[in-house]
Amino acid sequence: MPNYEAPLQFKQQMTGYHIVDTMKFMDDRLQLTLGLHMHSSAYTRVGQKRQDSRATSPTYALSYKFTPDVMGYISHSESFNAGTLVSGAGYKNAGDVLPPAKTKQNEIGFKYTNKGLLATLSFFDIEQANNIDVQQGSDRYQLQDGRIRHKGVELAVGGKLGDKWNFSTGLSYLDATYDKTQNGQYDGVVESGRPKWAGSLMLRYDADETFGAFGRVVYTGSAPVLYEKFWAPSYAVVDVGVEYKTKIDRLPAKFSLTCYNLFNKSYWMIARGDNLYLSTPRTIAVTMSVDF
Repeated sequence: MPNYEAPLQFKQQMTGYHIVDTMKFMDDRLQLTLGLHMHSSAYTRVGQKRQDSRATSPTYALSYKFTPDVMGYISHSESFNAGTLVSGAGYKNAGDVLPPAKTKQNEIGFKYTNKGLLATLSFFDIEQANNIDVQQGSDRYQLQDGRIRHKGVELAVGGKLGDKWNFSTGLSYLDATYDKTQNGQYDGVVESGRPKWAGSLMLRYDADETFGAFGRVVYTGSAPVLYEKFWAPSYAVVDVGVEYKTKIDRLPAKFSLTCYNLFNKSYWMIARGDNLYLSTPRTIAVTMSVDF
């Protein structure tokens, strides 16, 4: 058989730092968190010059305990990914590296804790920069001049049902749309692969410190592809599993047996933009982990 090794095409190096401080007031009922993250990315294609991109992201949050059981909070955070290489025929700026695409998230929520129960209700608004095609005269460019917006609400509840039983459940509503597109063509259209409704329910049983079992249902609502030209139907998948904890030569170890998609349900999944994939069939996985 021929021996083939792919040639090196590019190098990318990322560095950064993160500074966070939390201040407490009024007997710890009021907390203020401030943070700053700086990111630098160096992208070098073989035989071409190095291209740098940088981004700085702040984080701040304020929380207040109304009672020992009820807390409210507001927060703002920003994050980013690495710069994007412009590739493909027809772009005047092919070979350029676009700046890191920032994501800005604002959130307000409430948390309730009581007797092993934790409930969280949150409202969020997320803006994400998006690369789009921009026509300038007779030339076509790919620029970071678009925007995607996610607005929604999420409810999560979890806790104990007894000495050996635990549960967790969640329900979310998401309004994800293209907020700024080329010439406004798809403004307001639902983002591909983003369902409006999603939810999950998990029940876990721990017989003792060594043996446990769980069952889980995950629901995904209908989602569009190709700018709402087609819609993938909603689906629900059931997973079950068991775990056994022991020791191997005094080292903690865990054996797990999990069955994904227990009822072998067929459904369509959307990933990487507008790519449609047939679901994974019933899958059984056996894993072992050891803590050194």
